[in-house]
Amino acid sequence: MSRRVCATRASWCAASVTLFVLVSWTTTAFLVTKNLPWPIFLVDTPLGVKLLERLYTAPLVNFRHTVDIVLSVYDEPPQVLLSHLETCCPKDTCRVFIYTSFTESARRSHSHERQQRGAYTKDEWSAVVTNFTKDVDVVNNEWTGAEATGYMKHIVERYQDLAEVLVFAHGHVKSRHSRELCTAIQRGLGRLRDDVDLPIFVNINNWHQRRCVSRTRVRGQYATKELRDALYAAWHTLVSGDSVAEPARFTWECCAQFVTTRVSIRQRSHKAWSHMFDVMSQGTYGDGLVAGFLWEYLWPTLIDEYGNVGKATC
Repeated sequence: MSRRVCATRASWCAASVTLFVLVSWTTTAFLVTKNLPWPIFLVDTPLGVKLLERLYTAPLVNFRHTVDIVLSVYDEPPQVLLSHLETCCPKDTCRVFIYTSFTESARRSHSHERQQRGAYTKDEWSAVVTNFTKDVDVVNNEWTGAEATGYMKHIVERYQDLAEVLVFAHGHVKSRHSRELCTAIQRGLGRLRDDVDLPIFVNINNWHQRRCVSRTRVRGQYATKELRDALYAAWHTLVSGDSVAEPARFTWECCAQFVTTRVSIRQRSHKAWSHMFDVMSQGTYGDGLVAGFLWEYLWPTLIDEYGNVGKATC
């Protein structure tokens, strides 16, 4: 009887079989792919970055939230950098904070050839007239040998006076690892969109391979077991002792320039950040309770631990 029905309704049977196959394939594809690390494919590739730029890059002048641009500067000419920021820092919604850390032993210096380098004082930075509000301070670069000192000082000392969105960047208009500063900032704010009430960490450097270390695996350029052990030890030093739960993994990209939010920073208390600042003050670039070079790898997890852990697998 069933054969007769199928014979008279062949088209309906064929359609049913086709639908069954399509549903089966779709279900199988979903089950196979749902746990893949899609951020790696969609963001952590040159193609992914270009797609995100096309989708989410918006001019800073149209950004509806208040913004603090926090810059760690070394030997950059103040007039060049601050004039550049005039193109992307609206005076009504944007403030600039300069943390100058030039010393003869400075490890980071991007703007000029060695023979053209010069130290600029706090007064020289302050003397440049800008339309936007700016504040200039001096930090001890010997603690970290990098941008982390200025970043951390800003978080601790301005904790109660943070804009909705914060940009942490190096004080050069352009370098090997990022586009022009205003372009990098616009890209980061475009990817942020209106998610200012959520914990988030947005890298604004050019694409570099993401690194990942966990207790069981390491993956990516320069990711080693020794680095993994140093990061976990640093975590317990910074986040109050051995009893605290560890991140499943640390994952990061070059080169410690990022956009985040006030909400992200305030997930950790002022006391917690102050403790980290105290630990930082006891270190040097390659030594101390937490060696200065480790901060580049720690920022994403310190600021958005849950979100960052999900950006890679290792």
